[in-house]
Amino acid sequence: MKLKNLTAATLAGILMALSVPVFAATQEVKDKYLPSDAQLVKNELDGGVTEEEYYSESRMEKYDLDLVQNTVRKFESELLYDYGSATIKLTEEQAKAVVTSELPNAEIVAVIQDLDDGLWEYKVTFMGDGYHGKYTINPESGTILKRSIQYVTSANRQLGQQAAQGAAQQSSTTNNGIISLEQAKAIAQAKAPSATLYKCQLDRDDGRMVYEGELRNGMWEYDFEIDAVTGTILDWDVDYDD
Repeated sequence: MKLKNLTAATLAGILMALSVPVFAATQEVKDKYLPSDAQLVKNELDGGVTEEEYYSESRMEKYDLDLVQNTVRKFESELLYDYGSATIKLTEEQAKAVVTSELPNAEIVAVIQDLDDGLWEYKVTFMGDGYHGKYTINPESGTILKRSIQYVTSANRQLGQQAAQGAAQQSSTTNNGIISLEQAKAIAQAKAPSATLYKCQLDRDDGRMVYEGELRNGMWEYDFEIDAVTGTILDWDVDYDD
């Protein structure tokens, strides 16, 4: 899964810190995304996090919410019997519009065309005031196949953006055409300034030179992949290890 290349200057404007979550109003999220026939099929408390799962028979779609103190930390949805397409009819701008129709204030970070089991999908990454996420979209019909939205503090996002600006100013490439290890570390650290960097190493992935690594902040784990030429964050996965 690869994001489109972004310049270092653009990177400074889109990086955001993810180290401390804040939460969205539970009823607001449910009203926005859950249809009227959605039934609660799972409710578990695990490590202080309530995991709720809902299912809509009419849409054949499931919804997962992580709640802390009755507020939403993460929301995900997935259509169970709808997939990508062999044909791409939507433009990238139309794929962006699918996201902004639900999230009008979202800033689109990247749009990629990705193959999954031989079928094309659009994956649209975005950020907004207090949240970030990714939608997976059928490129023929415009159907939203998956949603993933996580919530972050605006204060930490500002810290991340400030650190990213410093990293971008130092993002000139080395003699062999790639950014330095220290620059890659700075880009990753800017995204989660309160986390500790455990690993960052240069590797080749599908012919592309990348830096891969991991940061941790308590029970939060961040796995990243950074384009070694442009400094673009290609992949950023956040997990809560309880």
